[in-house]
Amino acid sequence: MTSTSGGTRTTSWYGRFSGVARDLRSLRVTYRGRSSASCSQTVSVWHWPNSGWAQVDSRSIGATEVLVDRSLGGTLADYVSSAGELRVRVRCTSGSQSFYAGGDLLRVTLTRP
Repeated sequence: MTSTSGGTRTTSWYGRFSGVARDLRSLRVTYRGRSSASCSQTVSVWHWPNSGWAQVDSRSIGATEVLVDRSLGGTLADYVSSAGELRVRVRCTSGSQSFYAGGDLLRVTLTRP
C-alpha cells in the first residue's frame, strides 16, 4: 500500500496473479471496498500493450461497502503478460486529512475456451 501526505491523499493496493493463460474467453474482476470518509475509489487492470492501467470501475464511496463486479471486454490477452502475469490495482483518493480505505474481497475469475 502507498499513500501521499499532502493535498489530495491517495492509497493504493495491488494484486498480482501468475500462471494465467493468455487464451481467455472471459475475465471478470470482483471487489468489495469501504472507507471511513468519502473517497473516490478506482479499480484498474494492467494493460500490457499500452504499459498502463485500464480502469474497470470508479465511484465515490463512504462508510458503506461498495461492490464492483465487472467483466472486461476487448482483447483479453492484452491484460496478461507473455509470462502469464495479471495485475489488479485499487486506488482510493480523498481530500480528507484522515481516512481509512480498505476492502475485504478481491476476486479475479478467468474462463478459458
